[in-house]
Amino acid sequence: MLYVDQQVLNFEKTLPGKLLGSSLVVGNYSDCDQIVELSIDVQSFSFSRQKILQKYKKPYLPFDLRTDFSKDSILNSEVKTESWFIENPHSKDLTKRITIKLGPQAEQAFVIVQKAP
Repeated sequence: MLYVDQQVLNFEKTLPGKLLGSSLVVGNYSDCDQIVELSIDVQSFSFSRQKILQKYKKPYLPFDLRTDFSKDSILNSEVKTESWFIENPHSKDLTKRITIKLGPQAEQAFVIVQKAP
């Protein structure tokens, strides 16, 4: 059984030309090794506002999705800016996808990075 320590990452604001990071811990509660893959979604052009609201409700979201119901879809910012990355915890390289092996009862911290355009 795997767990993630937080469901919503909040960067609050973007600073031009800066890197922003938010930590995310993935853990393995089981008694055997688990293969974990994290990736930045580069295939979904947009997300459904309604599906996000069904899954995450205030106070979990740092913004209000109810402000503009004229469109149900929200553009995936990665499609437009290509600014999201996962920091490899060992090499510190920035990547779009990483696969690791987590041992029994182990945790691994990752940094989700936004490179401001």
